[in-house]
Amino acid sequence: MTTAGFSRRGFLGTSAAAVVTAALAGAGQAPAATAASPALGAASPLSKDTYRLAAVQAEPIWYDVEATADKTIALMAEAKNNGADVVAFGETWLPGYPIFMWFGDEAYKAPLRDLYLRNSVIRGGPLHRRLENATKDLGITLVIGVSERADTKMYIGTWILDHGTTLHTQRKLKPSGPEWDLFHSGQQGTYQIPATSVGALGALSCNENRRPLLRDKMYTMGEQIHVSAWPCFALDVGIYGMSHLTSLESSAQYAAEGGVTTLAPTLIASEGYHLKYPLPSGGKEALKPGGGYAMIFDRDGKRVADPLDPTTEGIVYADVSSSAILGPNNYDEKPFVVRRDGLQ
Repeated sequence: MTTAGFSRRGFLGTSAAAVVTAALAGAGQAPAATAASPALGAASPLSKDTYRLAAVQAEPIWYDVEATADKTIALMAEAKNNGADVVAFGETWLPGYPIFMWFGDEAYKAPLRDLYLRNSVIRGGPLHRRLENATKDLGITLVIGVSERADTKMYIGTWILDHGTTLHTQRKLKPSGPEWDLFHSGQQGTYQIPATSVGALGALSCNENRRPLLRDKMYTMGEQIHVSAWPCFALDVGIYGMSHLTSLESSAQYAAEGGVTTLAPTLIASEGYHLKYPLPSGGKEALKPGGGYAMIFDRDGKRVADPLDPTTEGIVYADVSSSAILGPNNYDEKPFVVRRDGLQ
């Protein structure tokens, strides 16, 4: 399917398991488009006894990438001023999760899709370099969800930047539901765990945090800190599995299963979205103000940050010891052999 200035192609009609299996077949290969970094999956020597983690709960300047970049850097500076060593933003924070995908007909979606394409970020472009410079100037590690543009294609991307260097970028393997109307599938072999100044750090977007094969691969690559990036839970289209309840349960399970400290940043929406981008009939009821449920989970899956009100912008924090980051991974990658006649 194509529209003016936009193209869509992916694993449409392929099961999630098949996509993940294909993508992970190449895992372990260094991604070609990523800057040189320390050994993947190996923890960098930690220089502090305690590290402060920060998960953002905020509203983007919807579909305005430059304005949202300004807000991003301001929030990074706020986190740093409050002692954070790493700060994480939700899925497609730049330029905001494309809520419009879930509503209306093609006549409604087409102009917003073109706007979204124009406001998607380019890897290696000026805005990318601006974020790199901000992490260097602030002395902080950044994990950020983006809509990444490559010519007329868009991807749900995650970038990991550390003190001025992009250590890793990846693209969501299989977009969910109406995301297929906008985004392409990521490439195989691009999921890695780079060694950062706060440890071996990995990230997954939204539904990816529920995929057993992906979790298995992330754990076995030596992940120590995880970012479980979620979009805006203000969007309620009647699918319980998309709710903040099930999603944060997934983040807690991720942390406990792997023994991995986990950050869960989210976006929020206000009445301002409706004023700027009125939704078709029924849309207002499906997008209510709020949706922010940012949280941080320790290695046992316990909530260790003070929550914010779902309608409030801010940052949640948690302190974690270097011994907890470097502690043994809880995950048993080969607890049994699965056979046709049962478990052994």
